[in-house]
Amino acid sequence: MSGALEKPLQWNEVKEIVSEYRLEELGRSPEGLKEYHNFKASMQAKGISLTTNIFINTLHWLPVDTDPHLSTEEAVKRIHYTDPRLFANPNDTCITLNDFPYWIKEPTIHLLVWVRSPMPPDPNSEIGDIDNQTKKLIEEYVQETFVKGSGIDRDDIIWWKNYTKIQSIKSIPHVHVLIKTEDKRVEEKARALVGTPGATLKYDDIGQNYTSNQVKL
Repeated sequence: MSGALEKPLQWNEVKEIVSEYRLEELGRSPEGLKEYHNFKASMQAKGISLTTNIFINTLHWLPVDTDPHLSTEEAVKRIHYTDPRLFANPNDTCITLNDFPYWIKEPTIHLLVWVRSPMPPDPNSEIGDIDNQTKKLIEEYVQETFVKGSGIDRDDIIWWKNYTKIQSIKSIPHVHVLIKTEDKRVEEKARALVGTPGATLKYDDIGQNYTSNQVKL
């Protein structure tokens, strides 16, 4: 099956893959990928886009009585950020579980950090990567939310944002956060963040007056 791994990746392998930006080498187990494909096929058969479903049922950024058959384009038009600066307003950020996590040998929890604020690709990147300034902001958010906020060791955290070519959900900016949970207390701390915005960055404190390209979702 295309995209399925033959064996689980080890934690250090994932670190290396992410650090070298070989993100296309990350993947799911054959069973996990089959579940993901079955879910997408089920949504498609019902005429429901993945993006609209996420907005309504996962992020609750659209009212529960929104027509689930709303097209991706129409759903996106209804989503507006409060602040164009990443992680500056809690209304623009939401942490969720990845329902179809990647296949890792060690016990892990796979979170997704969704944002309404713009996170456009770097126009100078051939693959649609984000720029270094955006990466610094994400790292600051990870430090404030998971390390300082929840006491999780930075060595037990890996984060990345898929570049444009390999994104399965392109309409909603989101960051993958993988946390090693060999210590059950770490898993509890990570799960406690689900449904929350995590930390709010104070731009004066981090010494940046960052505003990304003014591109609405």
